[in-house]
Amino acid sequence: MKKYFKQILPLLVGLFFLQSCEEGDQTIDYVFENVSRGATLRTMSLISPSFDLLDPNSVFSVLLEYRDNEQGALLQSYVVYAGYQDNNDDGNDISKPEVQIDVINAADFTNGPNDFPQHTYTVSLSTVLGALGIDFDDTNAGDQVQFRMELNLVDGRTFTNNASGNVTGGSFFSSPFAYNANLACASAIGGTFDYVSTNLKAGYGGPCPEGPVTGQVSWTDQGGGNYLSSDLGFGQYGSSCWGDSPATSAGAIIIDVCNEINPGGVGGLDQYGLTYIYTITQVDGADLYISWENDYADSGDVVLTRTDGSVWPPLFTSN
Repeated sequence: MKKYFKQILPLLVGLFFLQSCEEGDQTIDYVFENVSRGATLRTMSLISPSFDLLDPNSVFSVLLEYRDNEQGALLQSYVVYAGYQDNNDDGNDISKPEVQIDVINAADFTNGPNDFPQHTYTVSLSTVLGALGIDFDDTNAGDQVQFRMELNLVDGRTFTNNASGNVTGGSFFSSPFAYNANLACASAIGGTFDYVSTNLKAGYGGPCPEGPVTGQVSWTDQGGGNYLSSDLGFGQYGSSCWGDSPATSAGAIIIDVCNEINPGGVGGLDQYGLTYIYTITQVDGADLYISWENDYADSGDVVLTRTDGSVWPPLFTSN
């Protein structure tokens, strides 16, 4: 049973609508049929989460799936907005508020494998910068293009990233309506690593193991310095801390911006919508030492060891 259920279970005795951890689609159906007639844009895959700092033709791309309780009949369109966040203290702040850059109509969607409408949204860096009036030569590594989607229904209702946390970050909906695309340097830190986790703590679970927890974690290259992590907590969920599945989701992205790494993408999300912060404490050849925490008060220390015979670059974290 998932970690949130452990915290609230005493308050829910006698209620019979709790479903098992594997019933994600049934949970969506339950909400649509019994709560309200809402709609979501689910993140099915972050195909290209970042822009290449050296290539104005590089793209941001995400596969979205539209869901409502009428098999897509309520869909009218979604509007895409983009703003720019200058994260460099160089005396030349080129930050820009969001402007509308695109409209995707219902006719642009195709029926997906889940029998719901899907659309792959793709836009180039040059298109975004042109809409915002920013010169490509003024951009820097670490800057962000901030996208926001606004979903419009045929009945006049609109949904965007002011939806409730359970909709925007929850594992069943995975519908943030917003994405931060970093401008990044070339990166090659992906792979499968052995891990040794210690000092594990659970915010509201446990007890956690007193000794080390070992295993393997994969950082799968998504392009643009982005890596999909198979476990943001390095075995903490699977240990006696929670007895749960690994901390991951389609938004479990590790971002490498010119050797500065941190979970990011859609907030570095696990299956519960929790965000993670990594602090690199040491880099020693094939070993990378990280202290981590999330916003549920989980934490731990881990040593990641490369298994391909290579060494880690001089990585660091800003925090």
